[in-house]
Amino acid sequence: FIARLPLILYGYILGQEEGNVHYVQKHNAGVYEPDPRGIAELLEEWLQPGNPILEQMAENAASLACPESALTIARRVYDLTSE
Repeated sequence: FIARLPLILYGYILGQEEGNVHYVQKHNAGVYEPDPRGIAELLEEWLQPGNPILEQMAENAASLACPESALTIARRVYDLTSE
């Protein structure tokens, strides 16, 4: 999301990562496509010049970005372990 790019998710770990697929799709910031041919077709469609789908998904992805999240998590872990 930080790179302002939509995601193509092609697999996930049941239970643990299932919510990620729903989150991405709910916010129209990418798609789930497990078939390599389907991925190729998506890319061909998305990469057409001026494609509004790609532009909208890229905007949606950017709006979900949390560039400071890794630092925030590291600080919280440090605070928990340094007490």
